[in-house]
Amino acid sequence: MRPDLPAAAAIAAATLLAALGALPAGAEGRSLTGALAYRERIALPPGIEIAVEVRDAAGALVAESRSEAGGAQVPLPFSVEVPEGDLTLQAALVGAGALQWIAEPVAVAAGSGPADLGTIALTRAAQTGFPAIWRCADDIRFALLPRGDGLRLRHGGTFADLAPTEAASGAKYEAAGDPATYAWSKGNRTSFGFGGATHADCALAIGETAAAFTARGNEPGWRVVIANGEATVEGMNIETPITGRAEGPVAEGTTRTYAIAGQEARIAVEDRLARDDATGMPAPAAVTLTLGGTAMTGTGGDPGALLTGVLWKATQVGGNPVPAGMEVTLQFLDGGRVAGRSACNRYFGSYSLTGEGLSFGQAGGTMMACGDAEMAMEQAFLAGLATVTRFDFDEAGRLVLLSGDSPAMTFAP
Repeated sequence: MRPDLPAAAAIAAATLLAALGALPAGAEGRSLTGALAYRERIALPPGIEIAVEVRDAAGALVAESRSEAGGAQVPLPFSVEVPEGDLTLQAALVGAGALQWIAEPVAVAAGSGPADLGTIALTRAAQTGFPAIWRCADDIRFALLPRGDGLRLRHGGTFADLAPTEAASGAKYEAAGDPATYAWSKGNRTSFGFGGATHADCALAIGETAAAFTARGNEPGWRVVIANGEATVEGMNIETPITGRAEGPVAEGTTRTYAIAGQEARIAVEDRLARDDATGMPAPAAVTLTLGGTAMTGTGGDPGALLTGVLWKATQVGGNPVPAGMEVTLQFLDGGRVAGRSACNRYFGSYSLTGEGLSFGQAGGTMMACGDAEMAMEQAFLAGLATVTRFDFDEAGRLVLLSGDSPAMTFAP
């Protein structure tokens, strides 16, 4: 049963505000303060940004703070307004559009009063060669990876190679024959053009950029984790996991290869859409693990990253095209939440993504009255979501939600 209109609107607003890192009006909050420092006697260069991200127990971004160091040196103070629940805070120093120093996540217990977290230790951020994640307004995200003298861009399940081009300031890269697809960086901010829309003033998402890279394969089952400059290989009936310093990467064509110091192990990663050969689950990278001369293929990266950070616009629902001017959208948010417009009303709900597939929880929403065509489309859309069991992408990068092997609906990024 749907909640009444005032309650639905309030919950929807809270959901979207949380995604943007703001507290809803009237919400109880408190202030977290602290300082960032490192032991090394190294002066910070100009242009350093102090970045703090705070997430709730579900992993949703609920607050953040961004400020320029302004030439100051460590310890660098910070302050951020947060809600009262159990939280995790992660801080970093960003320079030249990349992570320079980063802290381990800090658990913050629920409370109502201000809290001083003291001095949080920073370490040099490992330059692993994995994509940087940029977060824009309205929770839109892009992944960028240097490739040769250009960049490899990913938005949802769409990949594009960008080449350097002239710009009045900063560094601009655009797709060949498509100047509307671009990345334009100026200091610690990057603007993107994609799908006819412009997304300006995007900031580096520190938690997602610093996250561990995980790859998996089947028959025999294996798993690789690269995190903080270290690599681990396990599975394949190996009694003791293979671990060591991750060396590289060495780029060759579209692939970059990592080695594990002192081990006969190589991990080759190619940033393109790949699918698990057992479940069909899409992933943002194809991976080849080579051990002792034996090569095994698999997938790498978080499949959920292909869904989040995109405002998906429905083009077909139940095999029927969505009429021009009718707005049916889907946005996967942090913390397993989903929101959008269902032709007539705004809706919100939850989703679950596991190794086996994708499913949606019951949706709530506003209760506006609309025309017969909008109401029919809304009913078909919400009913279709309830049948979804997995997802895939077509050759044009459109998201396809499937019920078993049958397409339930299709979305353009």
